[in-house]
Amino acid sequence: MQIDWLSAIVATPPELWPGYESGRTLKLSPDGDIIENRITAHQVEDDEPSSSRNFRVWTPSPGTLYLSGNPVKLLQGHNLWGSLDLYAYFLEAGIFVRHHAGLFPGPETWQSCEFSRPRYTRIDITRSYRFRTDQEALDYVRHVVGHAKSRHGMAKLYESGTAYFGQHSKRWSLKVYVKRQEMLSGLKGTARKLMSMVGSDELLDWAVGVVRFELVLRAKEMEKFGKGLNVHDPETLRKLWGGYMETIQFNENAAMTNNPDLIEQTIPGRLQGTLALWRTGRDLRVVLPRRTFYRHRIELLKACGVDIAVPPVTNAPAVTPRVVLDPAGWDPEPIAARTVNPRAELKDDYPLFRVPGGKVSI
Repeated sequence: MQIDWLSAIVATPPELWPGYESGRTLKLSPDGDIIENRITAHQVEDDEPSSSRNFRVWTPSPGTLYLSGNPVKLLQGHNLWGSLDLYAYFLEAGIFVRHHAGLFPGPETWQSCEFSRPRYTRIDITRSYRFRTDQEALDYVRHVVGHAKSRHGMAKLYESGTAYFGQHSKRWSLKVYVKRQEMLSGLKGTARKLMSMVGSDELLDWAVGVVRFELVLRAKEMEKFGKGLNVHDPETLRKLWGGYMETIQFNENAAMTNNPDLIEQTIPGRLQGTLALWRTGRDLRVVLPRRTFYRHRIELLKACGVDIAVPPVTNAPAVTPRVVLDPAGWDPEPIAARTVNPRAELKDDYPLFRVPGGKVSI
C-alpha cells in the first residue's frame, strides 16, 4: 500500500510571511496598461524534465504554499510500489521544490515562521493485487464493473482496462485498473514496442497481472474527518482505504435479470446479433469494429438497459470477489534495487506545528 498523490497547503501567520511568490500573469491593453495581474501556479521540473520528476506549486499569499504531485514518482521514477509515510513524502516534495525554485522554507525558517501542519486537499492511497496474467487481471476488472456498485452507482469501464467509481465526484472516487496496460498506454511508437518485448524492462515484467486499487480522497471528503483523523499515521491510512473498499457492494446478479425473448422483440434486428454474441461472454470490443461497438453499446443501453461493455450475468450463485481473492496476491514484493523510500529523518528537521502555531507535535 502506498501514497500515490498528494496536494497540500501550509501557511504562516501574516506577521511571519517569508514573501513567497510562484509567479504572475499580466494582461496588457493595446496601450500597454496592465488590465489584469494575477498569481499563477508554477510547474517545478527537474534539470532533465520528465513526467515523473515534477511538482506543481502555487502561492496564494506570500506566506502560503500549495504543493501538488506524485511523490512516489518523484523519488523512484515509477509508482509501482511505495510507502505510506505521507508527511515524509510531503517534505521530500518540498525539498525538491526548494532546490529547483526556492519556494519552500529551510528547517530554520520552517520553525521560526511557525509553518502550520499540512492541510491536505487530495490524497491518493493505492494497493496492488497480482493475478497470474494480464488477461486474468482484465477479466477481474470487467467483473467488478458488471457486478459491483458504490454510492456513486455502477462503475464506468474504459478501453484501457480501467473501472471508475465516482470518477467526477468532488468527494472521493475509486479506480480499479490493470497496471501494466496503464504503463503501455502511455508509450508510443518505438518506445512502446521496446517496452512491450518480453524481458525488455524489469518494471513491465513486475507489473504483469497486477491490478491497482486507487482511492482518491478530495478536499470536501477530508473536511468531514476534521482534526480527528491522523493522516500521518500509516495504520490510519490502511484502515481508511479498507473502509472505502468495504463500501463497494459486489453481487453476481446486480447487472440485470432479463427475458431474452422479450428483449429481442423490442430492439432492431441489426442489434439482435450483437446482443446474442454478448450473451456468449465474448468481449465485443475485440470482436466488433470500434465505431460499431460504441454505437451499438449506446443504442442497447437506451433500448433495454444492457451494457455490452461488461460481461453478462449468469445464474451462478452470488459471490463476493474480494473474499475469493487469494490473500497471497496482495502487495506484491517490490524490487529492492528500484525502491527509494522517503527520508524519515526529514521529520526531525521539520516538526509539525499545531494550528495556531507554536506548540510542536511530533
